[in-house]
Amino acid sequence: MYAAFHEHKQNLPGEDEILKTQKPSVKVYLYPFKSDNPNLILPKSQAPQLILQPILNIETLKKYLASKFEGNISPNEISILFKNIEMKDYYTLKDIDKIHIFSQEKNIFHYQKKII
Repeated sequence: MYAAFHEHKQNLPGEDEILKTQKPSVKVYLYPFKSDNPNLILPKSQAPQLILQPILNIETLKKYLASKFEGNISPNEISILFKNIEMKDYYTLKDIDKIHIFSQEKNIFHYQKKII
Protein backbone atom coordinates (compact mmCIF):
# COMPACT_ATOMS: atom_id res chain seq x y z
CA MET A 1 0.00 0.00 0.00
CA TYR A 2 2.84 2.37 0.90
CA ALA A 3 4.52 1.78 -2.46
CA ALA A 4 1.27 2.34 -4.37
CA PHE A 5 0.75 5.75 -2.80
CA HIS A 6 4.34 6.83 -3.36
CA GLU A 7 4.38 5.60 -6.97
CA HIS A 8 1.57 8.07 -7.60
CA LYS A 9 3.51 10.76 -5.70
CA GLN A 10 0.93 10.86 -2.90
CA ASN A 11 1.40 10.62 0.84
CA LEU A 12 -0.46 8.11 2.94
CA PRO A 13 -3.31 9.62 5.00
CA GLY A 14 -1.80 11.09 8.17
CA GLU A 15 1.79 10.76 6.93
CA ASP A 16 2.31 14.54 6.95
CA GLU A 17 1.45 14.66 10.67
CA ILE A 18 3.87 11.83 11.45
CA LEU A 19 6.67 13.61 9.60
CA LYS A 20 5.97 16.86 11.48
CA THR A 21 5.99 15.25 14.94
CA GLN A 22 8.90 12.82 14.49
CA LYS A 23 12.16 14.03 15.92
CA PRO A 24 15.08 13.94 13.51
CA SER A 25 17.93 11.58 14.23
CA VAL A 26 21.55 12.58 14.79
CA LYS A 27 24.38 10.69 13.12
CA VAL A 28 27.44 10.39 15.35
CA TYR A 29 30.75 8.59 15.13
CA LEU A 30 32.41 7.09 18.22
CA TYR A 31 36.17 6.69 18.14
CA PRO A 32 38.70 5.99 20.89
CA PHE A 33 40.60 9.08 21.99
CA LYS A 34 44.26 8.99 20.98
CA SER A 35 46.33 9.59 24.07
CA ASP A 36 49.98 9.36 25.04
CA ASN A 37 48.90 7.56 28.21
CA PRO A 38 48.20 3.90 27.29
CA ASN A 39 46.11 3.45 30.47
CA LEU A 40 43.44 5.77 29.06
CA ILE A 41 43.04 4.08 25.67
CA LEU A 42 40.00 1.87 25.08
CA PRO A 43 39.49 -0.57 22.19
CA LYS A 44 37.95 0.61 18.92
CA SER A 45 34.23 -0.02 18.48
CA GLN A 46 33.25 -2.42 15.68
CA ALA A 47 30.53 -0.06 14.46
CA PRO A 48 31.65 3.54 15.06
CA GLN A 49 28.70 5.12 13.21
CA LEU A 50 25.46 5.43 15.19
CA ILE A 51 22.15 7.09 14.41
CA LEU A 52 20.68 8.33 17.67
CA GLN A 53 17.73 10.36 18.90
CA PRO A 54 18.54 13.90 20.11
CA ILE A 55 17.09 13.14 23.57
CA LEU A 56 19.71 10.43 24.25
CA ASN A 57 21.99 11.39 27.15
CA ILE A 58 25.70 10.74 27.59
CA GLU A 59 25.11 8.32 30.46
CA THR A 60 23.15 6.03 28.11
CA LEU A 61 25.87 6.31 25.50
CA LYS A 62 28.43 5.22 28.12
CA LYS A 63 26.28 2.20 29.01
CA TYR A 64 26.12 1.28 25.33
CA LEU A 65 29.92 1.49 25.01
CA ALA A 66 30.46 -0.52 28.19
CA SER A 67 28.23 -3.28 26.82
CA LYS A 68 30.38 -3.39 23.67
CA PHE A 69 33.50 -3.96 25.79
CA GLU A 70 31.92 -7.18 27.16
CA GLY A 71 32.03 -6.33 30.86
CA ASN A 72 35.72 -5.40 30.96
CA ILE A 73 34.88 -1.82 31.86
CA SER A 74 31.95 -0.14 33.62
CA PRO A 75 30.12 2.94 32.31
CA ASN A 76 31.49 4.95 35.27
CA GLU A 77 35.03 4.41 33.98
CA ILE A 78 34.33 5.94 30.53
CA SER A 79 34.65 9.59 29.50
CA ILE A 80 32.92 10.86 26.37
CA LEU A 81 34.52 13.85 24.66
CA PHE A 82 33.21 16.17 21.98
CA LYS A 83 35.66 18.69 20.50
CA ASN A 84 38.13 17.52 23.17
CA ILE A 85 35.80 18.59 26.00
CA GLU A 86 34.45 16.00 28.42
CA MET A 87 30.65 15.82 28.28
CA LYS A 88 28.59 15.57 31.48
CA ASP A 89 26.44 12.46 31.95
CA TYR A 90 23.16 14.40 32.01
CA TYR A 91 23.82 16.22 28.70
CA THR A 92 21.62 15.07 25.84
CA LEU A 93 22.71 15.23 22.21
CA LYS A 94 20.29 18.12 21.82
CA ASP A 95 22.05 20.00 24.67
CA ILE A 96 25.46 19.36 23.12
CA ASP A 97 24.22 20.61 19.75
CA LYS A 98 23.01 23.85 21.40
CA ILE A 99 26.30 24.39 23.24
CA HIS A 100 28.88 23.24 20.70
CA ILE A 101 26.89 23.18 17.41
CA PHE A 102 27.02 19.92 15.47
CA SER A 103 28.50 19.72 12.01
CA GLN A 104 26.10 18.80 9.21
CA GLU A 105 28.63 16.33 7.83
CA LYS A 106 30.28 14.45 10.68
CA ASN A 107 29.80 14.60 14.46
CA ILE A 108 32.72 12.83 16.06
CA PHE A 109 32.70 11.82 19.71
CA HIS A 110 35.75 10.28 21.36
CA TYR A 111 35.86 8.01 24.37
CA GLN A 112 38.56 7.06 26.84
CA LYS A 113 38.99 5.79 30.38
CA LYS A 114 38.32 8.44 32.98
CA ILE A 115 41.31 10.23 34.36
CA ILE A 116 41.48 9.48 38.07
